[in-house]
Amino acid sequence: MMAASCYASSFLPNTEQEKSVNVSFAAPENLTISFDQVPGLMAGQKPAGMMIATLTDDSGSIKEYGARWI
Repeated sequence: MMAASCYASSFLPNTEQEKSVNVSFAAPENLTISFDQVPGLMAGQKPAGMMIATLTDDSGSIKEYGARWI
């Protein structure tokens, strides 16, 4: 089992935002997680659907999952 979560917060008081997700995989040894730098990413509101992380399944069945800002 594998759990992935992402957290974002602002430096300004009372403007914290948090999103998290739990994902289960039958064969986690085939999973590669990449948290690449997002150009221009700053604390605060982000556009819906913005890619913030990539999870790739190396088994060949499903190639890629995208973790997006909601």
